[in-house]
Amino acid sequence: MRMTITLSAEAKENLEKLQKLISEEAGGGRVTQGFAIGYALKNQVELMEQKRNEEK
Repeated sequence: MRMTITLSAEAKENLEKLQKLISEEAGGGRVTQGFAIGYALKNQVELMEQKRNEEK
């Protein structure tokens, strides 16, 4: 799937930071913007589901 998104300057900076962090954690190599966004979304969903389950 291909899509176009518009990011604020702050969001773009955070995306670049996340790409660098993922790359460093994985031992180097290029991390695409799409992978980093997917990674962030997956982690956010997991955190929100965990919080919801803890509140129950």
